[in-house]
Amino acid sequence: MTAPTITAQLQAAFEAFLEAHFIRRDKTVVDTLLDPSVTGFGTSRTESTFGDMTLQELFARDLADAPETVRYQINHLDIRPLASDCGLVVSSMDIATTIARQRLTLHDLRMTVVLCHQGNGWRIVHLHISLPTTEHDDHESYPVKELEERNAVLSRLVDERTEQLNAALSHHRQMAVTDPLTGLYNRRMLDEQLGIDMERAERYQSSFAVLMLDIDHFKSINDRFGHQQGDRFLIQFAELIRARLRKSDLAGRWGGEEFLVVCHGSTLADARTLAEDIRLNTEAADFGIGESRTVSIGVAEFIQGDSITTLIERADRGLYLAKESGRNRTCTTPDGPPQ
Repeated sequence: MTAPTITAQLQAAFEAFLEAHFIRRDKTVVDTLLDPSVTGFGTSRTESTFGDMTLQELFARDLADAPETVRYQINHLDIRPLASDCGLVVSSMDIATTIARQRLTLHDLRMTVVLCHQGNGWRIVHLHISLPTTEHDDHESYPVKELEERNAVLSRLVDERTEQLNAALSHHRQMAVTDPLTGLYNRRMLDEQLGIDMERAERYQSSFAVLMLDIDHFKSINDRFGHQQGDRFLIQFAELIRARLRKSDLAGRWGGEEFLVVCHGSTLADARTLAEDIRLNTEAADFGIGESRTVSIGVAEFIQGDSITTLIERADRGLYLAKESGRNRTCTTPDGPPQ
């Protein structure tokens, strides 16, 4: 064979080895390209020579450590025919693969193979691979332990950062639906919850009710004791409401000194009982101003055909009736939604 023909065959044989070893990751095919008595020279933490059985073990370990495809880019290739049936291939390349869920890229991997023509094809009789790292142990083909440890650290950092972001997101969401003074839900959240309850009640023919609460003569608290004392009063009143709700109920600040309570699954009678409990406890509470205070409450139960507007209007009429009747009482209006 002429030198150009040998060179082309050596290159084809070398590329077939790379295809089987790096791309297909097929040890069976790799074994057919190796001479039965192949020898080699490898570099990990230490440099060592090996024979055919050791090389078989090395390839098996290589596939176990990095089973996914190894992409490679040949940067330098030198092919030298040594005789009509023997040649030397010296190469330098970059490789990239995924190990332990991390992308690993190694630059300047050096590979030298000696091939001899035997029977119908070329076989590798000597192989030298030098990985450009000293961080992996002798029993590893790649720095697997290092990558696993790095992956564990990265996973922990990601988990911690995710937890921080989720906490921040939860805080911002809570702030978006919370009244900043009282800590109860704000008007936006109340409107949203009313829409959900209304849809549920219409679909399942269930009931719910609302309480509209207004602190009697609240303006006089601000006028006589100042706005800071007025704010403290609202905070304490919100706590009084919260302490008397069931877990399924929801309370919020409707605006100013008005509050709204949504009673899930409650009838008008149930809602009146809760309203009276809040009213009596308000009258008996000490708000730190040296005198008792009262609250007027309007109660309305959802009726099929109600909208949020008609339901709230009915609770508002009950509240107005309570105010007009002398305050410090709970009132309802029997009329339903407009036809």
